[in-house]
Amino acid sequence: MVAVRRTSKIIALLAATLVALAFGVGLADARAGKFLSSTAGGLTTTTTASSALTAATPADNAAPGVFLTVKFNEVGVGANRTVDYALQFAGTKPSTPGLLANLICVNNGNNQPQGVPLTVAFSGASETLSQSADAKGNVDGSVTYNLVKVAADNAKANFKCGSGQTVEATYVQVNADLLILDKTNGSNAVVSGAFPLIYGAP
Repeated sequence: MVAVRRTSKIIALLAATLVALAFGVGLADARAGKFLSSTAGGLTTTTTASSALTAATPADNAAPGVFLTVKFNEVGVGANRTVDYALQFAGTKPSTPGLLANLICVNNGNNQPQGVPLTVAFSGASETLSQSADAKGNVDGSVTYNLVKVAADNAKANFKCGSGQTVEATYVQVNADLLILDKTNGSNAVVSGAFPLIYGAP
């Protein structure tokens, strides 16, 4: 009789443990994050020094910019959590980079010094920007990137302007295989929009 009671207790304990584990997995899955929407607007420009307009770390000498804003809605990331996001310029087709930009150097007189403009073909992830979830674990937000900075950051080894000069772009193109990444929870989504997004002329 004692052995039966002990066996019953062990079975009950094992059952409780399995329930707890299952409940824990459910909680983890609930915080995995799911994008309900993600949309890119058109490219915008500014002639104002861009460091005050974006949280992304500025590239050396980058000033006026070409900006891309992606608005999105993600649910299930956990109440009041801080979530890190980035854009993935995917470049899934070998002949088509995710981001294409023609960079030039401009001096204080708004003239282009002698030198060959650099064409940057970039496929990869941008720097991360953070957003805060609400009490229900949802994020209804946006991220804005200066694409001149993104391109210049990834061309530092091959392109650098002289003292007193700034980096500008004569042409920027963002192709359709753009993703938004939730780097905190590991989720992602394809960004919709009127691709390719183009500024300037090649």
